[in-house]
Amino acid sequence: DLTLQRREGRMSAVSPVLALVLVLLALALPFAACAADPPKFCNKLDCPRFTVLDTKPEYELRRYEPSEWSSTVVSSMDFKAAEEEGFHRLFDYISGQNQNKTKVEMAAPVLLDIQPGQGPACETQFTTNFFMPFASQADPPLPNPDSQVSIVNLPGAVYGVRSFGGFVEQYNGTVTDNIEALASAMQRDGLQIDNSVQHLAQYDSPFRIFDRHNEVWIMVQGGA
Repeated sequence: DLTLQRREGRMSAVSPVLALVLVLLALALPFAACAADPPKFCNKLDCPRFTVLDTKPEYELRRYEPSEWSSTVVSSMDFKAAEEEGFHRLFDYISGQNQNKTKVEMAAPVLLDIQPGQGPACETQFTTNFFMPFASQADPPLPNPDSQVSIVNLPGAVYGVRSFGGFVEQYNGTVTDNIEALASAMQRDGLQIDNSVQHLAQYDSPFRIFDRHNEVWIMVQGGA
């Protein structure tokens, strides 16, 4: 009887603690779900919201929500030079070189829109875009008039997205091979694509050596 009383005493002491733990876990679950919403490759930064519509061996079909981006255009025949010039213009903008003198948190990805030139001797138009973090989406700082930076709205759309790793050092080969593989797979699946502008999304700092995440996007005409 004494042993039974001791066991009952322990249970009565533990039960309130266990109940409190369960309550705390239940309260924490919605916050854990919110924290888990951004994909891992966003590296805990704000990144555009999307819904996965379909997953294929070669690509994902995503519906993106409308979003605001800072943007700048560089015309060049040199992929890396254009990419670096565009990045530095936008980095200056988010570092406070804007009319509001406001710093903006870095978000992901850096999206490079590539409109190839009409011939081998023609410059390609490279448009570098920084996703505006959610705190700045509604009212982004105004760019300085001489900064060659603008704020653009990327309308909601459906994209085929192909992921690949490593560093993107060149356009011919690294980007073009992935674009061609993505376009071929999407057309095979009966999707009408708009490949007039190619999209390269990069999510990682140059200091990240391993497990890098890059994407190419191709828009689906008329949605999906």
